[in-house]
Amino acid sequence: MEHEKQLQDRIAQALIRFAEVHLRVKPRGALVDIHKHSVVVTLADIVPPVERDYARDNKNHELLDKSYAGVFECTHRMAEAELEQVLSRGVKNSMMRVDPESGNAFLVFNLTDG
Repeated sequence: MEHEKQLQDRIAQALIRFAEVHLRVKPRGALVDIHKHSVVVTLADIVPPVERDYARDNKNHELLDKSYAGVFECTHRMAEAELEQVLSRGVKNSMMRVDPESGNAFLVFNLTDG
């Protein structure tokens, strides 16, 4: 149990650093869930208030989510490399979605076997 908590903390720190450097956002924190074949990370409060207001319209909500996903698509290999280093395990693929209402980003990393 203690080992998993340390692993979660290391992943959280690595992905907060990734978000600050590559996405140019400053998460308030990160919640990490480690599963057998995936890792799910919630980056808290990365969407600024002005963008949250903009996204109240459903069309704008989709545009905002797509813009964050597009930036992640360009930088996802760096996030995957960070995670691979911490876990000593490969990442098959990853994705990010943003919920403008909460301001949170949700990252999913699908892991290789072994």
